[in-house]
Parts: sequence; C-alpha cells; structure tokens
Amino acid sequence: MAPIRTEAVLLRAHDYGDSSRILRFYTEGHGLLSVVARGIRGRSGKGTATMATFASGELTAYVKSHRDLHTMKDFECKRLRSGLASDVLCFAGASAAAE
Repeated sequence: MAPIRTEAVLLRAHDYGDSSRILRFYTEGHGLLSVVARGIRGRSGKGTATMATFASGELTAYVKSHRDLHTMKDFECKRLRSGLASDVLCFAGASAAAE
C-alpha cells in the first residue's frame, strides 16, 4: 500500500495508549481523516510541537478505503497558528468553523 500525500489541517488530537495519539485532519483531497500517530508521545517522539490544534501542512498517511482509522507516516507543519491560543474569540470561531 502506497502512502498518500495531501494538504491538511489538524482539527483534534486525543491520546491513545501510552505513546500514541489519534489525530483528526481535514484534508484537501480526502475530506475528514482520522489517523493514529504511533510513538508520538514518547520521549523521542518527532513533531510533537507541531501537533497543535489548527496547524496546517502536508500529511503523509497510509489510507485504506475500508477503514475509519488510518496510519500516519509524517506531518510536515507549514503554519502553526499559535495566535489562536491567545485569543479566546478567534479560537471559538475557528472551532465553530471546523465543526
């Protein structure tokens, strides 16, 4: 199975197990995608700083059409949007738009 590469915005993140995290992305080519990022919460987890809500970038994932939860290979963050965290009204508006 070949990985897909698409532009994506991170909408939500939930901890899963000891070292993994389930991430929900809105992608340009595939709509909503839920992926599991294995080992991202470990000591040497790569990209933990870029896994903030509403971060946008390029997602690489292994997608199977008959599954709801896919496997993430990489997420290259291009825009972090850290300013949303400091303004409650902007964050609430972005959250409402994402829903």
